Amino acid sequence: MAHPCPDSWPYEQHPKRKKLLARVVDVIKRLRSRQLDGVRASQDSRPVHSGLFEGLTPPHFTYFAGHYRGEPFHCLEFSTVRAGNDPRTGTSPDMVAQRIDELKNLIARGVAEADNLVASGTLPEHEKMQHVVAFACRIFDLFLQVHPYVNGNGHVARFIVWAILGRYGFWPVRWTIEPRPPNPPYIPYLLEHRGGNGKPLVEWVLNCIK
Repeated sequence: MAHPCPDSWPYEQHPKRKKLLARVVDVIKRLRSRQLDGVRASQDSRPVHSGLFEGLTPPHFTYFAGHYRGEPFHCLEFSTVRAGNDPRTGTSPDMVAQRIDELKNLIARGVAEADNLVASGTLPEHEKMQHVVAFACRIFDLFLQVHPYVNGNGHVARFIVWAILGRYGFWPVRWTIEPRPPNPPYIPYLLEHRGGNGKPLVEWVLNCIK
């Protein structure tokens, strides 16, 4: 008999929550040492999500870690989410896989473009950084609009920013995966980006690199 689906997944209150920081430190080490392919991990973040949140799920729902909403699990197949009160977040579960595939292709195209731009030698370093950060912020926002996981989406989205920036040696010094960056300006800048004004978020992330 299937267990009733929990109303939420408040991993923040889990007694082993402190493990999350150590796991984030480890994943960043693997990213920086190139043991972890940042592009692949951005295109399919489920192994990273699983590694971060294993053991922090509700009892009987271990599959919450490392699986998207809409996958054929009892409490994921029809799972809906909403981040705050923003109706632009939380793709319907039956569309999550398609939206993630679209995002995967967008990452591939954006990385190819950034690779060519960085290798060309035609732009000064600050303009290259500006381009890469703007691309990373776009993926960050789009991923959070899909919100593919029951929870932990913010951690994975911030990891993706690390992965994209780190590919080009632009390692953040103040853009934290755990804990969440200061809010404000974190959420206000994200919402401005989503509304068409990307400058505040991009400039903030640029300052997190310097």
